[in-house]
Amino acid sequence: MLLWSENAFWGTAGFQHAWSASAYPPEPEHQAAFERSVKEGLREMIRIHRNHPSIIAWSMCNEVFFTADSTMPKVRELLKQTVALTHELDPTRPAAIGGCQRGDIDKLGDLAGYNGDGARLFMNPGIASVVSEYGSTMADRPGEYAPGWGDLQQERFPWRSGEAIWCAFDHGSIAGRKFGGMGMIDYFRLPKRQWYWYRNAYRNIAPPEWPADGVPAGLKLTADQASSATAESPQDALLVVTVIDAAGKPVSNCPPVTLTLESGPGEFPTGPSISFAPDSDIAIRDGQAAIGFRSHESGTSRILASSPGLSSATVELSWSRGPVFVPGLTSAVKPRPYLRHTAAGGSDVSRFGGNTPTRSSSEAAAHSARLANDGDSATFWQAAAGDAMPWLRIDLERIVNIGKSRLTFPAAGDWRYRVEVSEDGERNWMPLKENARPAPGESVCEDVAPVPVRGRFLRVTMLGSPVGRQPAVAEIEAFGSIH
Repeated sequence: MLLWSENAFWGTAGFQHAWSASAYPPEPEHQAAFERSVKEGLREMIRIHRNHPSIIAWSMCNEVFFTADSTMPKVRELLKQTVALTHELDPTRPAAIGGCQRGDIDKLGDLAGYNGDGARLFMNPGIASVVSEYGSTMADRPGEYAPGWGDLQQERFPWRSGEAIWCAFDHGSIAGRKFGGMGMIDYFRLPKRQWYWYRNAYRNIAPPEWPADGVPAGLKLTADQASSATAESPQDALLVVTVIDAAGKPVSNCPPVTLTLESGPGEFPTGPSISFAPDSDIAIRDGQAAIGFRSHESGTSRILASSPGLSSATVELSWSRGPVFVPGLTSAVKPRPYLRHTAAGGSDVSRFGGNTPTRSSSEAAAHSARLANDGDSATFWQAAAGDAMPWLRIDLERIVNIGKSRLTFPAAGDWRYRVEVSEDGERNWMPLKENARPAPGESVCEDVAPVPVRGRFLRVTMLGSPVGRQPAVAEIEAFGSIH
């Protein structure tokens, strides 16, 4: 296990949420205390963990270029100071700058960690480097049997030290549940097919036979630890229920299933029972569901899995080292209502897309796609000569209900284009605006959708340019609310 240990100094793309504030505070009265906090966090992290051999680098930050323009010089100076402090506290390991694909911060330390499109933007950058995040594949289980490279090249380069996928597990996110579903393993800790792809690629273990649609006949219920689980310091047992046919073979059908504590100690997150359904976010997908079960008392728990019309299944869990569960005397666990998840962000309209990953059909020299959302209208993306269908795509790094886009062009003129939105960036593009163009004499054009279009990626396809100009975009922005 190789650990990249990262300090709590980070930024995230803007939307109206308390955690989307500038990575470095723009208010002068907060800056000294903030810098002290960053340095103290770094000092504590290194002193606590520097004797752990798994740690290969101390990272100063992650994506701190998401900061107010006025604070970027202070960000760079603080990073220089934390690098020096790291060298003082532990001269044996490199001081890394994590998420350094924007802001000219990648060479302030010993090691650069590039995220997302940094994998293609910084080719042989002249400093020891890794791709510290690649992939960001959003999928509900089962997902696709594919690696999800994203911007990561499949070629391995001798000058790149390695790469790390984002990410292992579906996780809670201030950007909403769907955007947090980027793991190889889902919220219920069941592997997606991507996980099996990596296991096959790196351990040569062939994937299992995927369950297919069949005739459900019964249920199978298993636990990851059926005995020796301790109640003294509670540790969850993972229960997995699988839909099977008459021959005992897993099928992908997803009938409603309920797990019920029949006897003994313990509880589900919702009390003595929990129900799964395909249309719930306590989901049964691809014929399978899972949940944690916990006990604070010792004894034997008997759990029943049932579904209308199917044969049921049971499993027993044995708990040790805790107060003894006595039927009729130990207080019974009461049912707790499940409150369905609601996305963060509400209806507040925010601006999205600044300094987020970009891709394009082609790039002219010195006119990279990243210049189309760098906040500077004097710089611009330009397609290479001969590109017959030039397009530019930005990753909003959020699932957004997009109501409006704004394009700024390098000069006034007859720029013609269409704007589309997609959740996966590859398929199922939905139109936001067809055959759009700025007003005569204008270089900025705002396009309002009749109804908001939901997606993560926004693509502009250039349909025409002023005479003598290559297709180009100086700035692209999206406006909407978090889904």
